[in-house]
Amino acid sequence: MSIIHDFDVAINSLNKNTELNLAIDTIRCNFYKNGNAPNLNTNKINALKTVAENYGYKWRKLNKKNDDFIKIYKRYHYDKKLDLTNIYTLTDNEKILPIYYANTTNGNRHKSRLEIYALKQYDREKPDYELINKLLSVVNTITSIDLCFDFKEPLNTDKLKKNFNFREYGETSPTVYFDLELYNLVQRFYIYDKQLKDNLKYPLYRIETEITLNLKRLCNSNIKTSGDKIMAIYGLLEPVISALKN
Repeated sequence: MSIIHDFDVAINSLNKNTELNLAIDTIRCNFYKNGNAPNLNTNKINALKTVAENYGYKWRKLNKKNDDFIKIYKRYHYDKKLDLTNIYTLTDNEKILPIYYANTTNGNRHKSRLEIYALKQYDREKPDYELINKLLSVVNTITSIDLCFDFKEPLNTDKLKKNFNFREYGETSPTVYFDLELYNLVQRFYIYDKQLKDNLKYPLYRIETEITLNLKRLCNSNIKTSGDKIMAIYGLLEPVISALKN
């Protein structure tokens, strides 16, 4: 089963029908680190280590004063229910992949989070989907994903600021966070200048939103259901996107 491919099928179908440039940028998986890995005689943490070694990588623990640790930790400063600690990134000693797992101390210290991010990027090396599929098959769950919509023209946030609670971070070109709850599936979305963030040579603006999936087991039928959910959520977000483009 190719998990990434199955998601791409659903998203590509939606893109054809709407002429959007919609993509998955982040996948999050909350799992029990001592739980049994499917079809393997070991727990999930050991299985993640084995997958990394098979692809020439290893999990490196980040020092809490390290810039990468601080960057990941701050990403969830708004989430009072999550406290990440002992963050491990995937590396081959020359480069660090945008993949990490971290233990949590809030609620249940037996839980960990695997996060795969920066899946939709420009002017960068494409992610290794085979490696990602192997990692996802070990944890056998997907908690949430980030969907992103990219546009070449600036987005008009002033209209939305009149109707939604929002927060801005940054001075030169702030990221604007909007609170928007849709049936417990979407809590917020945010908008930022992708060209400025990634030093691109061309204008690009991104809308990004986290969508709750809570897939307890990864199989074709569950992923297909998630594809249908993504399509439904786009339908709910379409008026917001239209307002930003005008």
